[in-house]
Amino acid sequence: MTPNTSPLALKVAQLQFAAHELRLYLDTHPGDKKAAELFEDYNRELRRAADEYREACAPLTAFDPDTAAAWVKSPWPWEI
Repeated sequence: MTPNTSPLALKVAQLQFAAHELRLYLDTHPGDKKAAELFEDYNRELRRAADEYREACAPLTAFDPDTAAAWVKSPWPWEI
């Protein structure tokens, strides 16, 4: 973890990675119910972590539908 990486940002990145890897696995193993359940669990947790990050810090991307306008108005990462 770099000094400028918040714990919330790290958590979001870890959950994104895990969900993405599971999605790739499910592309080739669509019948694996245990992996599908785990994918849903990670996605649920990712949504919670992303919401928490948005509330505490700033939008995750400029394309977040509810926060696109706020992107320009929020402090830049180096201003936080």
